[in-house]
Amino acid sequence: MNVPILPTISTSCIVISAILVAIGWTLIWKRQVHKHKNIMLWAAFFALTFFIIYAARTIFIGNTAFGGPSSIKVYYTIFL
Repeated sequence: MNVPILPTISTSCIVISAILVAIGWTLIWKRQVHKHKNIMLWAAFFALTFFIIYAARTIFIGNTAFGGPSSIKVYYTIFL
């Protein structure tokens, strides 16, 4: 199985960021401000890492065509 490394890393980063944001929301809801701040900073770090990898791939490799099923292409495009 051939898994491209940069897309895998960038996708992992944005997923981790989303999970950390959800944890951060829970912490602020529980009034744990210091923990919330730390978690949100880590979430921002992972989101920034995703963006840097994504931007670098776009600049150096160029845009890639959508490779999934045509039934979800519109959702993918809206998400981007």
